[in-house]
Amino acid sequence: MFQLNKSIDKDSVLADLEGGLVSERFIICYNMDHPMGLHYITLWDLVDENAPYRTKEVPRRPLFPRYTNDIQAAKKHGKYSERLRIMTGLCVHCEMFKVGKNQVSNTLATAKSKYYNKKGMRCHC
Repeated sequence: MFQLNKSIDKDSVLADLEGGLVSERFIICYNMDHPMGLHYITLWDLVDENAPYRTKEVPRRPLFPRYTNDIQAAKKHGKYSERLRIMTGLCVHCEMFKVGKNQVSNTLATAKSKYYNKKGMRCHC
């Protein structure tokens, strides 16, 4: 959820503020001894009124066809090694991270070449 705060009509917000708009939510939940609370709640209610929350759906895209379980396992091991390297900073974990990183790139390259070789074999051009 997000709000489009840049599209708020400043004139209407100023008119509401000048009109002495007091949030009903504040009167119900709090007493009038907290002027800063009144200020913040009134401002948030004005923002919510003039820039309502919106939702956005992102379409799910399928994985590329050459993505295999080997690539997924190599990435998982690489992320694990990276977390260890960051947490400890030991040379052993740095080397594990480098090996894992190279393994991911080699696995990706191998899967890519296998995929395109298979695709080329299917085509009888």
